[in-house]
Amino acid sequence: MKSFLSGVGKLFGGKQKDQIRIFVTQDNVKSIIYGKEGDNLMEITMPAVDQKLHLFGICNKELSCTSCSVHIKSKLNCFNAPQDKELDVLYGLNDYRDGETRMSCQIFLTKEMNDMEIEIATENKFI
Repeated sequence: MKSFLSGVGKLFGGKQKDQIRIFVTQDNVKSIIYGKEGDNLMEITMPAVDQKLHLFGICNKELSCTSCSVHIKSKLNCFNAPQDKELDVLYGLNDYRDGETRMSCQIFLTKEMNDMEIEIATENKFI
Protein backbone atom coordinates (compact mmCIF):
# COMPACT_ATOMS: atom_id res chain seq x y z
CA MET A 1 0.00 0.00 0.00
CA LYS A 2 1.38 3.42 -0.95
CA SER A 3 1.30 6.30 1.47
CA PHE A 4 1.45 9.98 0.52
CA LEU A 5 1.91 13.21 2.42
CA SER A 6 -0.80 15.77 1.71
CA GLY A 7 -0.16 17.71 -1.46
CA VAL A 8 3.45 16.63 -1.90
CA GLY A 9 3.31 13.11 -3.33
CA LYS A 10 6.25 11.71 -1.40
CA LEU A 11 6.22 8.41 0.38
CA PHE A 12 5.17 8.95 3.95
CA GLY A 13 5.34 6.36 6.68
CA GLY A 14 2.60 7.26 9.10
CA LYS A 15 -0.02 9.56 10.42
CA GLN A 16 1.02 12.68 12.28
CA LYS A 17 -0.96 14.44 14.97
CA ASP A 18 -4.14 16.09 13.66
CA GLN A 19 -3.82 14.48 10.23
CA ILE A 20 -6.82 12.88 8.56
CA ARG A 21 -6.15 9.51 6.92
CA ILE A 22 -8.00 8.56 3.74
CA PHE A 23 -7.90 5.22 1.95
CA VAL A 24 -7.93 5.56 -1.85
CA THR A 25 -8.62 2.74 -4.32
CA GLN A 26 -7.81 3.08 -8.01
CA ASP A 27 -7.97 0.07 -10.32
CA ASN A 28 -7.78 -2.27 -7.30
CA VAL A 29 -4.61 -0.55 -6.04
CA LYS A 30 -4.97 0.85 -2.54
CA SER A 31 -3.13 3.91 -1.27
CA ILE A 32 -3.28 6.00 1.86
CA ILE A 33 -3.24 9.77 1.75
CA TYR A 34 -3.11 12.25 4.59
CA GLY A 35 -4.56 15.71 4.92
CA LYS A 36 -5.66 18.11 7.56
CA GLU A 37 -8.96 19.71 8.41
CA GLY A 38 -9.98 22.15 5.67
CA ASP A 39 -7.85 20.54 2.93
CA ASN A 40 -9.52 20.03 -0.43
CA LEU A 41 -10.01 16.32 -1.19
CA MET A 42 -9.09 16.68 -4.86
CA GLU A 43 -5.80 18.39 -4.08
CA ILE A 44 -4.63 15.81 -1.57
CA THR A 45 -5.80 12.89 -3.74
CA MET A 46 -3.83 13.96 -6.84
CA PRO A 47 -0.49 12.40 -5.74
CA ALA A 48 -2.19 9.01 -5.33
CA VAL A 49 -3.84 9.03 -8.77
CA ASP A 50 -1.97 7.34 -11.60
CA GLN A 51 -2.03 10.18 -14.12
CA LYS A 52 -1.04 7.76 -16.90
CA LEU A 53 -4.38 6.02 -16.50
CA HIS A 54 -6.66 8.81 -15.35
CA LEU A 55 -7.30 12.46 -15.90
CA PHE A 56 -7.84 14.08 -12.53
CA GLY A 57 -8.63 17.64 -11.55
CA ILE A 58 -8.28 19.46 -14.86
CA CYS A 59 -10.82 22.31 -14.52
CA ASN A 60 -9.37 24.00 -11.42
CA LYS A 61 -12.44 23.29 -9.24
CA GLU A 62 -14.84 25.10 -11.59
CA LEU A 63 -17.23 22.13 -12.02
CA SER A 64 -16.73 22.31 -15.77
CA CYS A 65 -15.43 18.74 -16.07
CA THR A 66 -15.94 15.42 -14.32
CA SER A 67 -12.29 14.47 -13.95
CA CYS A 68 -12.18 14.44 -10.15
CA SER A 69 -15.26 12.30 -9.55
CA VAL A 70 -14.92 9.78 -6.75
CA HIS A 71 -17.14 7.23 -5.03
CA ILE A 72 -17.32 7.68 -1.28
CA LYS A 73 -17.29 4.19 0.23
CA SER A 74 -17.53 5.04 3.94
CA LYS A 75 -18.30 7.92 6.30
CA LEU A 76 -21.19 9.04 4.06
CA ASN A 77 -22.87 10.72 7.02
CA CYS A 78 -19.96 13.21 7.25
CA PHE A 79 -20.89 15.01 4.03
CA ASN A 80 -23.26 17.84 3.31
CA ALA A 81 -25.57 17.31 0.37
CA PRO A 82 -24.09 18.40 -2.96
CA GLN A 83 -25.09 21.83 -4.25
CA ASP A 84 -27.26 22.08 -7.39
CA LYS A 85 -24.30 22.94 -9.64
CA GLU A 86 -22.43 19.82 -8.49
CA LEU A 87 -25.55 17.69 -8.94
CA ASP A 88 -25.88 18.93 -12.52
CA VAL A 89 -22.38 17.58 -13.20
CA LEU A 90 -22.91 14.34 -11.26
CA TYR A 91 -26.12 13.43 -13.05
CA GLY A 92 -24.22 13.46 -16.35
CA LEU A 93 -21.81 10.73 -15.25
CA ASN A 94 -22.23 7.22 -16.62
CA ASP A 95 -20.75 5.86 -13.39
CA TYR A 96 -22.97 7.95 -11.05
CA ARG A 97 -24.01 6.21 -7.82
CA ASP A 98 -26.71 8.04 -5.90
CA GLY A 99 -25.50 9.17 -2.48
CA GLU A 100 -21.98 7.91 -3.15
CA THR A 101 -20.51 9.77 -6.13
CA ARG A 102 -19.12 13.24 -5.52
CA MET A 103 -16.81 15.71 -7.17
CA SER A 104 -13.73 15.67 -4.94
CA CYS A 105 -13.01 19.34 -5.73
CA GLN A 106 -16.14 20.26 -3.76
CA ILE A 107 -15.19 18.39 -0.58
CA PHE A 108 -13.16 19.87 2.25
CA LEU A 109 -11.90 17.55 4.97
CA THR A 110 -13.31 17.46 8.47
CA LYS A 111 -12.00 15.44 11.42
CA GLU A 112 -15.04 13.15 11.10
CA MET A 113 -13.77 12.00 7.69
CA ASN A 114 -10.72 10.32 9.26
CA ASP A 115 -10.32 6.77 7.88
CA MET A 116 -12.88 7.26 5.11
CA GLU A 117 -12.55 5.20 1.96
CA ILE A 118 -12.86 6.59 -1.56
CA GLU A 119 -12.60 5.03 -5.00
CA ILE A 120 -11.42 6.93 -8.06
CA ALA A 121 -14.28 6.75 -10.56
CA THR A 122 -13.58 4.60 -13.60
CA GLU A 123 -15.24 7.23 -15.79
CA ASN A 124 -12.00 9.22 -15.67
CA LYS A 125 -9.94 6.37 -17.06
CA PHE A 126 -8.21 6.66 -20.42
CA ILE A 127 -9.36 3.95 -22.82
